[in-house]
Amino acid sequence: MSLSSALNTAKSSLVATQTNTQLVSRNIANLNTAGATRKYANVVTGINGRVEIASVAQSQNSVLFRNMLDSTSSLAATKTVADGLSRISERIGDPELGRSPAALVASLKDKIDAAAKLPNNYELARAAVQAAQDLATSLNQGAATVETIRRDADDELVAAAKSMNDILARIKDLNEQVIAGTTGGTDVTDFVDKRDQAVAELSEYVGVSVGFRANNDMVLYTDSGVTLFERIPRPVEFSSSTLAYGAPGNAFKIDGVTVTGDNAFMPIKTGKIAGLVELRDKTAVTYGNQLDEIAGNLVAAFSETDRGTYSEALGAPWAAALAAQPGLFTSPGSGIATTVASRVIGTFDKGDLVAGDAFSFTFTYDGTSYPTASVILTADEIANADAFADTLQEMIDQAAPAGSRPTVVNVGGALTLRTTATGAGTPPTATLTVVPPAAAKDGGLVTGGALGTSTVKSIPATVGLAASIAIDAGAAANPFVLRDGFNGASYAYNVSNLAGFTGRLTGLSDALAESRGYAPGLGAATTGSIAEFAASSVGWLEANRSKTTTDSEYKQTLLTRTQETLSDATGINLAEEMTLLIDLERSYQASSKLISTIDEMLAALLQAI
Repeated sequence: MSLSSALNTAKSSLVATQTNTQLVSRNIANLNTAGATRKYANVVTGINGRVEIASVAQSQNSVLFRNMLDSTSSLAATKTVADGLSRISERIGDPELGRSPAALVASLKDKIDAAAKLPNNYELARAAVQAAQDLATSLNQGAATVETIRRDADDELVAAAKSMNDILARIKDLNEQVIAGTTGGTDVTDFVDKRDQAVAELSEYVGVSVGFRANNDMVLYTDSGVTLFERIPRPVEFSSSTLAYGAPGNAFKIDGVTVTGDNAFMPIKTGKIAGLVELRDKTAVTYGNQLDEIAGNLVAAFSETDRGTYSEALGAPWAAALAAQPGLFTSPGSGIATTVASRVIGTFDKGDLVAGDAFSFTFTYDGTSYPTASVILTADEIANADAFADTLQEMIDQAAPAGSRPTVVNVGGALTLRTTATGAGTPPTATLTVVPPAAAKDGGLVTGGALGTSTVKSIPATVGLAASIAIDAGAAANPFVLRDGFNGASYAYNVSNLAGFTGRLTGLSDALAESRGYAPGLGAATTGSIAEFAASSVGWLEANRSKTTTDSEYKQTLLTRTQETLSDATGINLAEEMTLLIDLERSYQASSKLISTIDEMLAALLQAI
């Protein structure tokens, strides 16, 4: 090797050492920077033994990076649902502390049982009413918590869509710089680190699949295959939902494709978006439906049925089939009233009627007359008052259009026409004129009766009832109505106003303990007492909260270990960098010594000449 060649080699070695030293300095400076990878120079031997830097590279591990993205997405989905269930659990508290609906239902039964032992004790009656108020308040608060969680989840989806669009715009800028640098042969490792970090942020919202094309060009897809980024970011769309009670909210869209909801063609499976939609449209709604089921069965258990007692306002007895009215538990929706008009049209008496006799009549409804077709009576149709009433109803239904038909009711042989009107309307009037079956025969309808009206409050619908359920205002003013009845003479239980009357209180206790059927598909029991259903609801909540929390903790551990392993494989180790720095120092000294020696040799050569 000539002296000039040796000098060129030594000089190129110094340049390579300088570049390597700069890279080591960059690595040490980025020691605590999240997502930073170790940079190193690829050193090759060039022409005439020159030392050259072919490229600057970075430590990478595509398998560990993909695992980290998957773990991030899976954790985000599970943790979102777990946090929502924890919020519900915190509101109802430990069942042993007496704040849950299950505990409050049991407390209400205990208070009613105590009041039944001393039915004339004001304080015991008041305690039972207060227990009912506490239960209604608990259901109100539970329903409010459910709706708050759903609204918060929907708001987070709005923020998530904006954040994803911002991240994708950042990835576009970084990707363009990586492509340009790769094409021009410049160092792009810092840009690659920032791009990978942005992809990791994106994976918190949705499961991400990463691909590469020529010149280090990155493409991104969701875990369901919808394109997120390909040269340009694809739009992420979501608009705030109205959130009707119990109904699913708006769908999330990526690149114009619906990726959430039951109708999604390519639904995403992991990420915060999937978790928020699951919490908003499934988990929270299921618990809300459970609360509604408890509320609806409470209204039913405490509702009052017609006792068949004489009503002076009507001048006639009512049938026991008169619509049930809310009792202790009610809601604003149950204030809608149905006004019922009743006219006793006659008393059934078989008399001389026999099978084969022809029978017809004319009735009026709201001023319009409707003649019925003549029918041939059968033995069954004249067997008793109920059978004869059914025959009258069939003839009315055939003679008049829907909406113009009174209802025929039998009350101990007194056949009664009823008409109804919702709200403050006046019920249509209805009368019936009998055409005798034969001049020589007597039977069927005889005598007539007076017209009367009564207002009946409606039983509230179950859907959304937990949010509005309340106790009747009369119970706070006079708790003894729990013993006697809430809805006047026709619904009175303690007819004789006895201070020691226990029948109604005992009946309420039995109604709470009675096994009932519940809507399927709610995750709770489908049969059992109200307290048992409420307990199964708490069990469903705690079981799901425990499972999602455990899954979340496991996935957090998995993500942490994956990040640590990825960092060990691609990250920066200070000890290694310091060792390399010492090696570079020695290389620099060796190259410097070589140059010094060559200088001395050249000087000696010149002197010799």
